[in-house]
Amino acid sequence: MEKNSKELKDSVAIIGIGATHASFGIVARLLQQGATVVVPLQSSHHLEPLQQYLADYNTDKLVTFLTDLPDYDKAVALAECIIDEYGRLDIAVFPFDYLSVNASLSDISIEQWQRAVEENLAVYFICCRAVINAMKKKGDGMFIALIDADGLSQQSGNAMTDMLMTGQVKMARSFFEEVSNTGVKFHHLFIENLVTPDMIGWYILALHNDERKSGTSPFLFYMGKNPDSN
Repeated sequence: MEKNSKELKDSVAIIGIGATHASFGIVARLLQQGATVVVPLQSSHHLEPLQQYLADYNTDKLVTFLTDLPDYDKAVALAECIIDEYGRLDIAVFPFDYLSVNASLSDISIEQWQRAVEENLAVYFICCRAVINAMKKKGDGMFIALIDADGLSQQSGNAMTDMLMTGQVKMARSFFEEVSNTGVKFHHLFIENLVTPDMIGWYILALHNDERKSGTSPFLFYMGKNPDSN
């Protein structure tokens, strides 16, 4: 435990908060290990449950503020502001959902189609590009996209969900390949069977510590299991 604290005490992280609150465990564990954790919130109603979850933790290094991350300019400004303020950006974790429409493609309205593409593929692209480009300038950092596989399983057979998932995975592969020789690590992480937010918190810590030791970075996991190895 002490070793982890020393490794993370000067680290800086951005942790996004999703609808499932799985990210709370990541925030808690990084704070516990001494990292400065920046949590951008899209609305004030996310703040109270986060504060309740962290009631027993030292939050001196927690930084929260309201912003609209799907806005590319604001996402870029956030990443650059953190680097200007702290001189580094070591870890970025953002949860992504599949906000889809439960209907056949021929029955989905144009408005529903545009909204689904905007809230899934566009938001994914914006967050990844803004933060990864900032990390590439520094030549270091780890970006993790979190996907709730349990929620995904409830939408099996949904043509739009399948399309959105495929689009995100293809972008993930492209980002992974683009950063392979830059010092930046990219992970597209599916999480399932998440009993408590603590589980993903400890997993991210383990992933970070393994990355510190090795120069390789497979990008697809199911809570530690690489689907490509099946």
